[in-house]
Amino acid sequence: MKAQDAELAAWLKTNPAFVLGVTGSRGWTRRSSVWVPLTRMLRHHRRLVVRNGKARRGADRHVSDWAERFPDHLVLEDPHPADWGRHGNQAGFLRNQEMVDAGMDALMAWALPCEKKAPWCPPGEHPTHGTFDCVEKARAAGIPIHFSPEGMSW
Repeated sequence: MKAQDAELAAWLKTNPAFVLGVTGSRGWTRRSSVWVPLTRMLRHHRRLVVRNGKARRGADRHVSDWAERFPDHLVLEDPHPADWGRHGNQAGFLRNQEMVDAGMDALMAWALPCEKKAPWCPPGEHPTHGTFDCVEKARAAGIPIHFSPEGMSW
């Protein structure tokens, strides 16, 4: 168990919170489409732990910016950045599994169509690979998924 995990577990014992995992495309630019549903979740649950992959742009960045606006006793961000230097191209997928394994009450996803057109891409329109991977891992773990109505869903 990492020190960060122990600190979060101790915090949750005295501050029960809804644990919300978040995932989304790095090209997601619509900040309000991230902030509005997060604010609604906070109003409904009164306390959130936001488990975030911490990408520097896109949906993860919007989530971090939103979380920073609140004191820790209302919104606590639980960052899970990918270790690209250590794991290379698999880093994001490994991080997604780490986030799911850490547990969450629900996953919120902001998915855009993949624009790579790479040889490994499936035919036809499909979501960005990291977002798809995180959603599928959460779904396999029985975690409810909430998709942004402005993005893709499956």
